Amino acid sequence: NLETLELLYEYGYRNLYGIDQTLFKPDHNVAKVSKGDVKKLPFPSEMFDAVLNIHAMHHLGDLPDVAIVLDEIRRVLKPEAKFLMIDFCPRFRLKLIFALFKIRVLSFTRYMRHYGKQLLAEWDIIHRFLDNYPFIRKMLAIQYKDESVVFDNWHFFIKCTKA
Repeated sequence: NLETLELLYEYGYRNLYGIDQTLFKPDHNVAKVSKGDVKKLPFPSEMFDAVLNIHAMHHLGDLPDVAIVLDEIRRVLKPEAKFLMIDFCPRFRLKLIFALFKIRVLSFTRYMRHYGKQLLAEWDIIHRFLDNYPFIRKMLAIQYKDESVVFDNWHFFIKCTKA
């Protein structure tokens, strides 16, 4: 997302790239942002030292699409390059919170109502992603070496290296 690219730029990273299905026009030049499909990345093989996937994997839907994207990410990574992913974690308490948002129990502030509407719109894909998490981890284990996997109440953070 654009905020992540801005933060990386602020910390001195240059030569940043982003890809999105809907091309947005950033009001600055912190990154080269392309409109595209993550199932067919418009970059040459072994181009990147690192790829970040921040709250995007759950949007892919079914496992075959996740597998295609993981293959594409691996293709564009240099040998021994890093793949970092942040997304929702498959914990019972997270599913419970999502269910409470779904029935609008947690709608007492404007922000929570907005977040609840967003969750309702994405409920099917998030739920499918959470159910498929064990299979996604197995796919990652085949192509990458885990360096760290961290869970908090809502997210998992995976840092791995191209095997």
